[in-house]
Amino acid sequence: MQRESQSLIKTHQRFNSCTIKRVIRIISFVILLLLFLTLYQNNSKDAFYSLNFNRNTRIRTQKDSTIKLNAVWMSDIHLEPFFCSSEYPQYPDYICRDNVFSLNCSNSVDSSLSSGLDCCTNQNPAEYTYFGRLNCDTKPNLFFTQLHSIQKQIQNINLILLSGDFVAHSFKCKSHSIDTLKYVTTQIQNTFPNTTVLFTLGNVDVFPANHIEVEDHQLPLLFEHFVSIHWLKAAHRMSFQLGGYYAIDLGFDLVGISINTNFLVQNHHEAEDKCESRPTDPAGMFAWMKHELIQSRKLSKQVIVIGHAAPGMKEQKMDWCDDYVALYSSICEQFSDQIIAQFFGDFNRDEIRLLSTNSDFSGSLNHSSVMLINPGTTPRRPSSPGANPIHKHVVFSTEPKESNTNVSKVDLEQVITYWFPIERMNRIVSHSNSTDLLWSRLYSTRSDYGMSRVNVETVQKWMLAMESNLTELEKYIRFQSANAIGNREYTEYLCDMKYTVYKDRLKCVQSLNLSYSGSYSSSSR
Repeated sequence: MQRESQSLIKTHQRFNSCTIKRVIRIISFVILLLLFLTLYQNNSKDAFYSLNFNRNTRIRTQKDSTIKLNAVWMSDIHLEPFFCSSEYPQYPDYICRDNVFSLNCSNSVDSSLSSGLDCCTNQNPAEYTYFGRLNCDTKPNLFFTQLHSIQKQIQNINLILLSGDFVAHSFKCKSHSIDTLKYVTTQIQNTFPNTTVLFTLGNVDVFPANHIEVEDHQLPLLFEHFVSIHWLKAAHRMSFQLGGYYAIDLGFDLVGISINTNFLVQNHHEAEDKCESRPTDPAGMFAWMKHELIQSRKLSKQVIVIGHAAPGMKEQKMDWCDDYVALYSSICEQFSDQIIAQFFGDFNRDEIRLLSTNSDFSGSLNHSSVMLINPGTTPRRPSSPGANPIHKHVVFSTEPKESNTNVSKVDLEQVITYWFPIERMNRIVSHSNSTDLLWSRLYSTRSDYGMSRVNVETVQKWMLAMESNLTELEKYIRFQSANAIGNREYTEYLCDMKYTVYKDRLKCVQSLNLSYSGSYSSSSR
């Protein structure tokens, strides 16, 4: 009897112990569940922004409430639909084009571009030119691999920046120029169908190149095309058809202003079209720009500006007319607190500049805005030290609105540059039989230039450091040409060694097949 009683007591104790443990587990589970539901209610939208890879995609960091805005920046694509690798690029045009095919205006651009291969009527294509060749405009294969690499290497793209010149140089037929522009822009739209695009017109996007007038007859045709691919809306009709400029809300409390620099450069229209005879405000663009900046300020929005040709020096010559530089600088100075950065193409080098606001050396130098210059995709840059193609990943960060100001703070966090060593890649693809070659990361403003952000203050500090550090300056100069080894093809160096007679040397360049047996790493610089 006593043993049975002791057994019952032990059983009862074990039951009470198990019951208590179960109760504790249930209570803990309920507490955790309530905590999870509370956090989910407050942050569910932020937690799932990254699942929508479209123009509304936002990436919120785990450490804080900063939102990332990812932009891809392409420039100066200069697609050559009639690319013929056996046509050696020569001064002054540097064109690698099959003239038999391209001089017939009835020949279709689309049919030539669809294959991505050479368009050589009477000659065999040259060896090791699968992606094109230096000093020639962009072969379709190069453009295709660029789009492919961007898709694979840059995630959650919110914005595409295009700083002009979609079309190859020196077309003889207007239809070929227009059809090439339509083809390039449609390919970009099809690759990134739900992504906001901010673009501008380059000087060869009009026909003939550099020829554009106020209310030019080409602008309505271009407007209808850009509406059809959803880059423009009906609300942009008036300003774009008047002068090829417009503004667009990019979301994230950010406005994009696209200016038409074709009116501002010195080689506009004709050589005899002197700056002194130009209108003070061509197509009313400066007054319009100031109005858009005022409206953005009223709405507590910040601004990025995109154009084709930048103010300042291009190959030792001022690019814009002086009066336009002064007027533009004055506007940017008035709104320096709003303009985050300006994006330009056209130039032959990858550059970072500051827009200065004083006109002489008296007094301190003031800067109002950062100007970034992207030489772009085309390998045709004969006046530069080299010409490896590039594109850029631009990262903006947005702080949440403060309750007392209702204003978001947008910063240009960093710019990451990707490059494609075309001479090396042409030889690798021939030996590997693989065309799936990705572009490589070349440098970033953060890791290579030491900028925590890209703004006037950090760029000024970096420039000051380069004045006393030759190594840093040489690194910047090297990156300007994307590590190109001169602006000549590899074969030219060997042919220079072999031949002194020009005709013999030219035949050597056209026939010598220099193989590449080295290794290549996609992360190498």
